[in-house]
Amino acid sequence: MYTLLIKTAFRFMQILFVVFLLWSFATDVFAQVPDKFLVEVSKNPAEPNEKIDLTVTALRSDGTTETWFTGSILMFFDTDDSQTFDDDIFQLPSNSIYTFIAEDLGKKTFSKGLSVARVGTYDFVVSLLNDASVEGKIAVIVGGDPNELDDLQAIEVFSPASGDTISSSVINILWKTDAARAPLQILINGKLLEQEGETQPDGEFNIFANNADIESGSNMLQVRVTNFDGQIIGKSPEIPFLYNPPSSDGLFKGLTVSPWDTVKANEKITFLVETDASVNNVELKIGSLIRPLTKSSQTSFTNDVLLEPGQYSTDVTLILDDGERKLYEDQILITVEDSITIEQIKLVKDINNEWTVQLSWDVTGGEADNFVIAYGQQKDLLSQREETSTQNFLFQNLSGSEYFFQITPVDADGNVVGDNSDIVSIVLDDSGNHNSPGWGNSSICSVQWINVSTTRIGDSYYLVWPNISGATKYIIYRSEFSTNSISQMRKVSETTDTKFPYPFDPLAVEDQYTYYAVQAVCSDWQTVQVSAAKKVKVGPVTDLFFLLAITVLCYLLYVLYWYSIVKE
Repeated sequence: MYTLLIKTAFRFMQILFVVFLLWSFATDVFAQVPDKFLVEVSKNPAEPNEKIDLTVTALRSDGTTETWFTGSILMFFDTDDSQTFDDDIFQLPSNSIYTFIAEDLGKKTFSKGLSVARVGTYDFVVSLLNDASVEGKIAVIVGGDPNELDDLQAIEVFSPASGDTISSSVINILWKTDAARAPLQILINGKLLEQEGETQPDGEFNIFANNADIESGSNMLQVRVTNFDGQIIGKSPEIPFLYNPPSSDGLFKGLTVSPWDTVKANEKITFLVETDASVNNVELKIGSLIRPLTKSSQTSFTNDVLLEPGQYSTDVTLILDDGERKLYEDQILITVEDSITIEQIKLVKDINNEWTVQLSWDVTGGEADNFVIAYGQQKDLLSQREETSTQNFLFQNLSGSEYFFQITPVDADGNVVGDNSDIVSIVLDDSGNHNSPGWGNSSICSVQWINVSTTRIGDSYYLVWPNISGATKYIIYRSEFSTNSISQMRKVSETTDTKFPYPFDPLAVEDQYTYYAVQAVCSDWQTVQVSAAKKVKVGPVTDLFFLLAITVLCYLLYVLYWYSIVKE
């Protein structure tokens, strides 16, 4: 009977062994590359700036879904237009690159992930990131049938102008187009107004829109011209404006906010309230913030305010000569967006070459495509320029006793997208005088040309790096997503050693990666990032023989266990 038990256990472990091997290599065996992609959109044609769903399916040659696909795809519009990658016109999901995961089962839908701001027809392409021959495409139509929209008439709106504040009971809408005696349409906030008519022989048109169609606060105007079949032959840009309806009592004349459409954090906002002459004081409630205004004329009150990111409803309270208070609620909704800010600027001299300086920094409030570094030997004359896409730059062969630096975040076209950094400085040749201007901005740690690497010691996996002169300890940061900014990573440990053991899952179903960064804490308490964040594989083991050895070992241990039970 004992022999039968041993044979049964042996046979069971053989089956388990085979199943385990099949499971262990399922990812490598079945993670197939598709033959093509099926690209679908939820609406075609779509309106300009309308966000539509995008679905990408990996297909085999027979048209069935490749459910084991876990590769990366690249999404783009195939056009010679230099504006193809302009974020103001084309909005792509997942920053144009997406990596399929096992849970996708070969099909991924990006909800509201695609939009185009400009009328036309565009070939949208999805291809395998490392093999452009595997692709799929679809013609995305924006604004209707492209054959009807090739010769759209240009429309220039004179009134209201972008950002205007209107307080009268009607809005004077004035524009000009080349389309003479053409039917017209007026849209406020996407809603077609009831006013009808046609352009004048010279293409001009002037109409007064009733305030019943206009909302208090932010509004968007667009005018269109059609042919007599109702097909659109011209569109204006969307014009943002503010509407502050006059109060029925005649005391409150209007509220003007500048800027109001694209307010950034740390940007000064100017509030101006127009009133009747009988008003003595004005008070604003912006969210939960209460702010009195200063009287600038007999009938106007103003003040400047800085707001944190968020949305704020604004109430106006008028205080009359006799002390009576009049409240006018929800006059405008202000949206304050986070602003890209340069922080934690570090200047580090190479201890072996005083003319070499490493400049690095952190970014908060968003991301920038590039950074422009203005520098020079005078604080008020930063005449030299460098540009980089990373958050660090190595200056070599500098000459002079002191240098000043300022960093500006910009987009791919060079437009400023955030705040200039503070001007920082470093003394290169101070002749031993560490009290000279700028010395306090440099750290005594030297981290030039140091890389963090990985190694395996026994059964453990380690991040390792060389000892850094002047460092008292090291802080380890971790992120599940690609980033080079420690401010976007999570602190996981501190150590005085030059290595750190990180978790590794040898039995993970698929390849797993984590990003680690190491920060040195110098003896003067300044901190310096050792290197860019490192992409670290944290599972599974891909060595066939190693995995086989683990499996066999588990199998033998299990057999010995059963044998010991039988012997007893």
